[in-house]
Amino acid sequence: MNNEIKEEITEQVNDEVIFGFSTKEEIFDDIMDVFYDEEVDEAWLKTFIDEKYEAHLEESKTWERPTDYEKLAAVFEELNEENIISLHKAGYTEQDGYDDVVQVADILREDGVEPAGYCFYHTQDLERAVNPEIRNLFLCFDSFDQDDKKTVGIGKMIVGKLNKAGFKTSWDGTADQRIEIKGIGWLKTSEEEEEIEEEDD
Repeated sequence: MNNEIKEEITEQVNDEVIFGFSTKEEIFDDIMDVFYDEEVDEAWLKTFIDEKYEAHLEESKTWERPTDYEKLAAVFEELNEENIISLHKAGYTEQDGYDDVVQVADILREDGVEPAGYCFYHTQDLERAVNPEIRNLFLCFDSFDQDDKKTVGIGKMIVGKLNKAGFKTSWDGTADQRIEIKGIGWLKTSEEEEEIEEEDD
């Protein structure tokens, strides 16, 4: 395994641990999938992931609660209750996120529920959010019939809930600009995700 590949893997592992959505096993599998045609030192990779993951979990014990992620998750939960499909880390690009939203919308429609709109951020957005020199998180949103008036109404709802939760936001009030959460302090562990899944079960 050459140094260039090792540096790329190191960066990706660091990001995934900080994102806090994947278990150690999932991170390992994702790395192996991405670098399937490279000679990856699997023993080193497992050890490195384990060290980074456990250090992050230990650090999380010192975090002030609620974290910004917990506040955002609560906002998304409220939006879902308002029939606005709200997804975390939806794919890697905006198109990926939209595809995820469509899948959820189809499931809801099968249950007789017609969603009013959607809100999500994707992995590229998250990469900017965890960058200490940027620390902003952009949210995509729209109404399902792409009616600008309805979309603006959804945008106002999202911004209102974010501001109430204590976030600083930037948005020009139109259907053409994404909502920006400024200065977000991203703190999350995948343990929280597992707890949410257990509650859903």
